[in-house]
Amino acid sequence: MIELGMTVGEIKDKTNQELGNLDFKIRYARREHGHKHGRVEDIERTLWMAIDTARTQGQKISALETMLANQKNMCQECFSNMEAAPLELEKEVRYLRQRRN
Repeated sequence: MIELGMTVGEIKDKTNQELGNLDFKIRYARREHGHKHGRVEDIERTLWMAIDTARTQGQKISALETMLANQKNMCQECFSNMEAAPLELEKEVRYLRQRRN
């Protein structure tokens, strides 16, 4: 702060000192802003990677669900065929017994 009774040289020195302090504060604020901006970019990049991974995992899960549904349908068809097999065997046995008699 400039006071009464200061010489021009003192005022000049004081002004230069305050300008230096302001310059330092500006450079420090820019550096901090750069670090924070870099951190924000890192967080955004990580977030996008997580979203992409989740999307990929979702697609894999969907494919697995489809495969599981197909397997379930095949198993149900096999069970249906297995249930029908004893009835077919009984018919065949009856037919053969009738032919024998």
